[in-house]
Amino acid sequence: MVDAKRSTPSFRVQAMGNEQLLLMPSSAIKCPLDTSMGYVRISFPRAFVSLGFFRCPLLLWSFIFFLAGGACVSRLTLPMAIVVSLLSAFLGCVCYGISWMRGQRTPMVKRHRQFHHAWSTSNPKPKRCERGAPRAITAGKLRDFLDFFREFIRERSMYYVCSNIVMPLTKPVKLSFAELIGPNELNWFVSHYWGTPVQHFVAAVCKHGFAHAGDAWRDSAYWICTFSNNQWEVPLELGNGRWQESSFYLALRSPNCLGTAMILDEEALPLQRIWCLFEVYQTILLSAQNAGFAGLLLCTSTGVLQQGQAGTDIAMAVAKRLAALDLRNAQASDEGDRLMIHGLIEAMPGGFDAMNQFVRESIRNALVTMHQQFLGTCGNHSMFLQATFPL
Repeated sequence: MVDAKRSTPSFRVQAMGNEQLLLMPSSAIKCPLDTSMGYVRISFPRAFVSLGFFRCPLLLWSFIFFLAGGACVSRLTLPMAIVVSLLSAFLGCVCYGISWMRGQRTPMVKRHRQFHHAWSTSNPKPKRCERGAPRAITAGKLRDFLDFFREFIRERSMYYVCSNIVMPLTKPVKLSFAELIGPNELNWFVSHYWGTPVQHFVAAVCKHGFAHAGDAWRDSAYWICTFSNNQWEVPLELGNGRWQESSFYLALRSPNCLGTAMILDEEALPLQRIWCLFEVYQTILLSAQNAGFAGLLLCTSTGVLQQGQAGTDIAMAVAKRLAALDLRNAQASDEGDRLMIHGLIEAMPGGFDAMNQFVRESIRNALVTMHQQFLGTCGNHSMFLQATFPL
């Protein structure tokens, strides 16, 4: 569904099959379409021309039935003619209703039903649980979710997943996705930007899980706002304006939370969103208060930066981006949220300068670790090659 509030071009539509349309815009499209949602419904009376059966429009079918009915009526008594006419009209309405229902059974809707059928056995009676830490989702369930909807998600972002998958699935119960499939107590808090491709996001979470749990990575539980928050009660999840009661704060401050896993790409986009800065702010406070707290772990689809497991290219790109990034410029959808979080950060010792330094030290430590591992790996390969030289 293209946002009707924006100035979008008109489209010509070419049918490519029973379930596929080709949109041909009249001018260049500048707004993103990868988070589109919903379905196309052809309104009355155009539906009689555009819809039908066996590649024959409903209008033609109506005409055929009319002629057939007329031929029959001419040979019947008046009462029988009225009955036949009413039956013909009823049959026409039934055909139109069937066509309309078929139009709503999109491939995505069918997959929703398949999901409920396949996953309901693990949690047949979803029920509400406390907000925050008890609503985590394991890395294994997250990976299975991606695999189940992979053909729809492709390179799309969390905006698409929330609107087209999470909310339709949770609509009957009005719960969070974690509560729908069976929640877990969190181990890690995830900070991320919704615009990141979901495949990249899931790969980063799974890499982090493997780095900390090895072969048991599927059991590592993560608090992820898209799946852990009840998307039908967003104001409540945000604390109704009181950040101390927000689900983000409750999850991060849980005694079971081991650290913050921030999902990054080359642009370091999470650090440009104000609620992600709130999560970094809480991470800084927790790191100072709890020596066992792992702090801010920078995670990519190739591995955790601080553990030297990520690709060199992405590590250098993130480092270059963070060197020039001032967290004061983080954006927010709500100006009140931005002012509130700015006030919190500016009130802490050092303010934004301290936060900028904290983030840059995190990436610097990651680069040092990667450098040491690189030297060690190069040294091992050098010794191996030297051992192959003839005496």
